Amino acid sequence: FAPAETRELRALAEPERSRTFFAQWARKEAYLKARGLGVFDRPLAQISFRPAAGGGWSPILGPALAEDRGVWQIDQPGLSPRHAAATCVACDDGAVRVVVRWLAAEDVLDAEGGVTG
Repeated sequence: FAPAETRELRALAEPERSRTFFAQWARKEAYLKARGLGVFDRPLAQISFRPAAGGGWSPILGPALAEDRGVWQIDQPGLSPRHAAATCVACDDGAVRVVVRWLAAEDVLDAEGGVTG
């Protein structure tokens, strides 16, 4: 992790430390996957985030990722206190609206267990 992220984590007590760690990890993973990179393809300390003006997060990239000139929108839906998730989409032409919906198995499976059309 980036030095500022590490300092932030060390300053927190449990369980907030764990929640913050997994939120940070989810943002990094979402960004790297959106770029088509593996989680360990680039140094994780080269990626951190700042709150974006319209909500969500914007990446702060170190020299190992400086070639990325894209505009990214990272959002973190509040799933539950026990879960961390993040989405990352390119939004070069303006803001993107990401909608997260809960689906139960019966919403997508037919009576025989196959996926509905």
